[in-house]
Amino acid sequence: MAEHEDAEFVISQVKLASAYQAAGDPPQAISLLEQTLAGSQRALGTDHLVTAAVRNDLAAAYRAAGELQRAVPLLEQAVADAERTLGDEHEVTLAFRNNMAAAYQDTGEVRLAVRLYEQVLAAQERVLGAEDPHTLRTRSNLARAFGAAGEVRRALQLLERRAAPGCRPSGNPGVPEQPCRGLPPGRSDSPGAATAGAGGR
Repeated sequence: MAEHEDAEFVISQVKLASAYQAAGDPPQAISLLEQTLAGSQRALGTDHLVTAAVRNDLAAAYRAAGELQRAVPLLEQAVADAERTLGDEHEVTLAFRNNMAAAYQDTGEVRLAVRLYEQVLAAQERVLGAEDPHTLRTRSNLARAFGAAGEVRRALQLLERRAAPGCRPSGNPGVPEQPCRGLPPGRSDSPGAATAGAGGR
């Protein structure tokens, strides 16, 4: 099977896993993603961008299931792979970093999450622009992290700049975190989209 066919099959499996997740069957989604990651590593290689995107999606499933100790290492590896393959400031790399920051915050490493969100936001403003949806989501996530760290004034300052699409533009620093997917701007942030957006190297 050619590489692009292998990649397309992997992407189709991730979409199926996303459907299981949406249907309220996280265990089935996780099982399929685990199998898909193993298959992608065999067929495409451990450092292929599609494999990294599957890691990102599996980590998201682990996070949703509360299995943070399994999610964080996968995200760290996905970020490292994206940095090596695409560069530090590629939009997919930045999306993976956003998700890694969210995982750090979930584990209670709020200060670490804040630092990473700040780095991602600065890069997204340079690369994507201040009004890009991905940038806006990261700004909202950073405000939420500031709120969790007790830095309410800084959280409110970010929220006043502009609320991310889909967020409630209130003065509450507890804005719901919205994990972004590894997609180019303008594409849907639907489940499994990170892998679809990483269909090439």
